[in-house]
Amino acid sequence: MKKISCVCIVLLLLSVSGSAIACTGFTCSHNGTTLVGNNEDLSLLAEPRLTIIPPSVGDYGRVVFYCKWPYPFDTGSYTVFGGMNDQGLFFDIYSTPYHIITNPSNKPTYTQDIFDYCIRRCKTVDEVVAVFNCYYVPYMDEIQGFFVDKAGNSVIVEGNELIYKKGDFQVVTNFLQSQPELGGYPCWRYDTATDMLEHMTEFSVAYFKEVSDAVHFEEMPLSTFMLDTIYSDICDLTNGTMYLYFFHDYAHVMEIKLPEIFDYGYQQYELPSLFIINCDWEYCGV
Repeated sequence: MKKISCVCIVLLLLSVSGSAIACTGFTCSHNGTTLVGNNEDLSLLAEPRLTIIPPSVGDYGRVVFYCKWPYPFDTGSYTVFGGMNDQGLFFDIYSTPYHIITNPSNKPTYTQDIFDYCIRRCKTVDEVVAVFNCYYVPYMDEIQGFFVDKAGNSVIVEGNELIYKKGDFQVVTNFLQSQPELGGYPCWRYDTATDMLEHMTEFSVAYFKEVSDAVHFEEMPLSTFMLDTIYSDICDLTNGTMYLYFFHDYAHVMEIKLPEIFDYGYQQYELPSLFIINCDWEYCGV
């Protein structure tokens, strides 16, 4: 892709009992508009929730996803997985191979959820980076974070390394770009998403949906559960709109507008309840 400034594809692979789970995120900016797409590939046993939190003193309003983690999900606790706020900041979390996190500057240790803090208190990628630069975050040894702001800036936080966009677009999977020898590469999803961004001629939500569809998972058997793309979200950070798709069905969409959604107060939903489904997880319509 030559004329449209693209920022990032993020694909997550995480190991569960020797198998792979994958999530995908991507973002581009064009003519003053920034879009982000994301697939969450897991199991409905993780009981995904959508939570809408209006702004309050010191905190921005936000729409965030929670899932139970780790496996087995019935013994796990709810963890924030991703979302966007009313300042146009997006984030999502992606698992990586284990890597050592060091603290050479003897920074104070951040023991709470730094991703939750950033989506509540930050509005730009620069502000996010400033937060991570202040703290040692030991639990970043198996995850990386992807942040995008409405100006089109993005960063992948690997732990000790910050990976910024270079050129028209950036691609990341479960491998660490600073240490690819640790595993997770090559990856067909990485290659597919990269190719689609390189050849993108239409900057639109519809094209982002095509990318999400091309790299989604459907009924991949793992040793302990079945892997699917349980939800996809495409976020227009400039105009404050989230387009939500459930269970790799890209024919039906729920549109969520910020800040209008906050007029209804705090809301939390089990994600399947927002869509009409039967016991086989197939849509009856929306």
